[in-house]
Amino acid sequence: MNYIVPLQIGARDVAFPFLNNFSFWMTTGGAVLVMISLFIGEFSTTGWLAYPPLSGIEHSPSVGMDYYIWALQVAGVGTTLSGINLIVTIVKMRAPGMGMMKMPIFTWTSLCTNTLIVASFPVLTAVLALLTLDRYVGTNFFTNDLGGNPMMYVNLIWIWGHPEVYILILPLFGVFSEIVSTYSGKRLFGYASMVYATVVITILSYLVWLHHFFTMARAPVSIPSSALHHDHFDPDRRQALQLAVHYVSRPDPLRCSHDVDNWLHGDFRHRRYDRRDAGHPVGRLCPAQ
Repeated sequence: MNYIVPLQIGARDVAFPFLNNFSFWMTTGGAVLVMISLFIGEFSTTGWLAYPPLSGIEHSPSVGMDYYIWALQVAGVGTTLSGINLIVTIVKMRAPGMGMMKMPIFTWTSLCTNTLIVASFPVLTAVLALLTLDRYVGTNFFTNDLGGNPMMYVNLIWIWGHPEVYILILPLFGVFSEIVSTYSGKRLFGYASMVYATVVITILSYLVWLHHFFTMARAPVSIPSSALHHDHFDPDRRQALQLAVHYVSRPDPLRCSHDVDNWLHGDFRHRRYDRRDAGHPVGRLCPAQ
């Protein structure tokens, strides 16, 4: 993204080159900490979400949990800074005459991805900081002792964890669409609707983390204490959440159908690529729908 996006929008570099370098080494440093923990310490045995109290000092006293927290903390800060850098680059450094609806589709998916990063990764930074305080300082943010609440951790970690799924997949949607459009020799079919679909996915993906609670015995901490039991969860609110979960996947078939149309109606007669080359990304996208 940091290399391709400036080329696509006609910028000489990202908006903040030093910040780009700093965020790269922060993210790399987090990955190095994970690798070090596999050889020197013991990596976390609490799963990728590190639910308390299992991740507390009483149940996970090994250094592996510490490596996990600090690796994610360092990499998360680097990712947030990179997201800010790319958003500013796309919004402020486009070539003259390139409006928002003239940007390549990969640039659009990059913009939506980095918007999700800036919205969700600071939450991860905060929740890991609170978890660190619980482990080392003796606070009780995420335990039942002294008024703490484990459900607060579940809320915060999934506010980050669910958008993370779309942070990973949205850039690939843009890559596959660019490949199909280039190989077929056609302008991307339904460009505007694909942009709107990507924006809708971005917005809804940040609102549906509560579907991870449907199998839990308690409602989110935002629900009044009188309605904490799942049997008393407000039916209207539950229905709204279920509809949001359902509709977050509705734009995907639209985007996939446009890629298929480009593939089927492309002009491959005088090109180096044939229809099979463009069919590979289509074949990877459509089964997921």
